[in-house]
Amino acid sequence: MNLTKSEAKPTSSNEHLAALDVLRGLAIIGVIWHHFSDKLLPAGWWMQAEAPIGIFGSALSNGWLGVNLFFILSGFVLYLPFADGRRAISARKDLLGFYKRRAKRLLPLYFFSVFLLFGLVGHSTVESVFFLSTLTFTFTKSYFHPEINWVLWSLGIEVWFSLIFPLVIFSVKRFGWNRTALIILSASLLIRLFGAGCSSTGSGVISILNPIKDSLIGRLDDFFIGMMLAHLHARGFRTTHSPLLLIVGLLVWMCAGVYSDFILTRHLPIWSIAFTNSIFQIGTCLIVLAALSRNCLKFWVLELLGMMCYSLYIWHGVLMTHLSPFPHTGGKTKFIVILLIVSWISYRYIEFGHVKQVSELLPRARIGFTKSDPT
Repeated sequence: MNLTKSEAKPTSSNEHLAALDVLRGLAIIGVIWHHFSDKLLPAGWWMQAEAPIGIFGSALSNGWLGVNLFFILSGFVLYLPFADGRRAISARKDLLGFYKRRAKRLLPLYFFSVFLLFGLVGHSTVESVFFLSTLTFTFTKSYFHPEINWVLWSLGIEVWFSLIFPLVIFSVKRFGWNRTALIILSASLLIRLFGAGCSSTGSGVISILNPIKDSLIGRLDDFFIGMMLAHLHARGFRTTHSPLLLIVGLLVWMCAGVYSDFILTRHLPIWSIAFTNSIFQIGTCLIVLAALSRNCLKFWVLELLGMMCYSLYIWHGVLMTHLSPFPHTGGKTKFIVILLIVSWISYRYIEFGHVKQVSELLPRARIGFTKSDPT
């Protein structure tokens, strides 16, 4: 694909990568769509459907892969300021500063939503309060998908990756990218292969997620792939074939969806679902490299949704769980309107209440990583 370092300068500290927000916008749309349509368009529905879109219909039943995209982009965004030299972890104060920034970014909205639901639901157990308050629910089978808001499973993974992120940086410095990649990619794949054997429920239904396959280690390669992409971008690597790379990447994404559908419809063995992540990672690498080479993905609405994705993700789970059944009974427009209003209020006042100018929270108004720095 002709990657080159000579045709572009390394990333600068005032560079805003709109393409990342666009991709996050696509990811959140995919996730919400999946939760809307998982019963209407189950895995493999296109195999029996007499529709002209045929195999392309797999894209409509695999929006859950948006979470994989979130993890990859999170690894990219977290590591980029370290890759381009704006930040470092070379002393205790650096480590504490990193953890303080991550806590400030992730925990206010998490705890606000969790304790709000504890108060509203009213039947929480001491055990559930403990696991959710300590964010250790991700290591349990019973609370991996918290009853009060099942989408929190991925946030638990995100928080724990943030905790071990400095260790990954240390590993890269100590052992280099190649050895660290070999260790992480192998460990993640092995855990997914092992966990895939637990993907069948008692009723014989294959579950997309489980506490082993989708644990911190099982998903660690997603974050690490993002870090590697940030490393390449910071060093100035660009491609001269962005359109071709983008098309190939989208086709690989589609292949990941088709592959998943064949597994979930039992045309392929259950254990092979472990490779869905790996296929999707390849497509994401191609798309991110293509998009960042020219920063060519720019669309205001998707950028804004991408910037609001944390609030959208948290509150769509809350609304679907506790304001049922209207999202699934013809009330989708009402649901979307309520979700957008709640998420904007959450984004503006809970995530970034410290930002005085609303313009800094809107697409293209930001220059570089401003006060709303996602790291």
